[in-house]
Amino acid sequence: MTVIEMQRLLWTEGIPLTQQHFQSWEAFLLAQTTMIQRITRNVQWGIAELDVCQRQLGEGKLQLLRCCCIFPSGLMVEYDSRNDGPLPCDIRRDDYTSQALYLAVPTNNCIQGIAGYPELQQTPRWHCYHGEIADDFDPKRQARLAFIKPNLQLLTDLDNLDGFETIKIAEFGNDDSQRQRSHYIPPCLCVGASQSLQDTLKDISQTIKSYYVNLQDNAKPIAARLLALVDLSIADYSTSPKHLFQQLCLSLQELIALSDADVMDISLTYQHESMSITFATYQQTINDLLKRLTVIVQQRRSLIQVSGNYFCLDKLKEIGGGQIVLSCENNASYLGWTHNFVQQVKISTRIKLEGIIAAALPGIVLKHLKQRPTKHKYDGLVEYFLLDKTSPDWQEAVADNKLYLFLPPQFEHCHLDIEIYDEDTRTML
Repeated sequence: MTVIEMQRLLWTEGIPLTQQHFQSWEAFLLAQTTMIQRITRNVQWGIAELDVCQRQLGEGKLQLLRCCCIFPSGLMVEYDSRNDGPLPCDIRRDDYTSQALYLAVPTNNCIQGIAGYPELQQTPRWHCYHGEIADDFDPKRQARLAFIKPNLQLLTDLDNLDGFETIKIAEFGNDDSQRQRSHYIPPCLCVGASQSLQDTLKDISQTIKSYYVNLQDNAKPIAARLLALVDLSIADYSTSPKHLFQQLCLSLQELIALSDADVMDISLTYQHESMSITFATYQQTINDLLKRLTVIVQQRRSLIQVSGNYFCLDKLKEIGGGQIVLSCENNASYLGWTHNFVQQVKISTRIKLEGIIAAALPGIVLKHLKQRPTKHKYDGLVEYFLLDKTSPDWQEAVADNKLYLFLPPQFEHCHLDIEIYDEDTRTML
């Protein structure tokens, strides 16, 4: 805005009233409103409402039915085809290249349609039209007034966009059907302005629901709040996408704190002009994160006590690629027992087990899990150990379809169980 725009007009006696008075007064009010918007809101432009004719899309044309938007300059535009006439755009090209579609208005301040003004050499920003307006207090009294409206146009990136300010509203593929790419989300002032954004939020909602049942107990309250936030934003047309994204990221940070955040590359930033990327990245991130916090138990098995301190797990081939976790309930009075358990419990084939015990060899290695893999309530007496299937003895045990376990006397009071998971339990190490 210029210094002239911010000069407040003085209404006083002795100065002839001209059109410049009203022009200056309007410029001041517009500049003041724009400045307040920019101070109080980080994002003050975008689409508020957008409706196109779906039938004509199949014919290679986009017919705008209605829109309401604010351009980056602060210009607010409302369009309704019933009152303002058709505003079509031919999106079919011989080469079928991908195209982007823009709402556009010229950046100049020229007006077309004022009698007595010079002919324009450029596309005007404004169109002038006249109308009979009734007095607010006496409808019989009418006066002919001049109005202006923005010269709104639909352009593609194949057109010359120099001299226009634009808002990208759609993308079209490069196939014969010229179908609109449904994943594209235009810069929006509210969630309800974009069906693509609403569909993305519905996908995020479904993602959370699909993982919820099998989430770790401490992740479920966070996921429940996140789900409620997403579903509420879908129902509320006026929800600000930026505010929503900030709230979504707060819940995301809570979930990250429960996971192995060191191995997750998470960098999410709200990008108003790239909302498709912004929300698609969030959707992928929340999917990956919930997967980390989800444990799905395929089956539970009991170890068969062969004799004394020797146990057997059979039908190994049925496990396939599942991860085998040994749970041990131990009412020990000292905290370091898990280290001794890993070192002294021996697992191998029946033929090799005695030799491994005698020579203190590792056999099939146990690894203590720092995170509890089950979805049951936490019990401080139970610890979990992952069988390392990369150990050399594992393939021999699979060939025999059985593995054998030796439990030292100091742990013979412990209760052991086997749980099979179809998720990669190594993330819990």
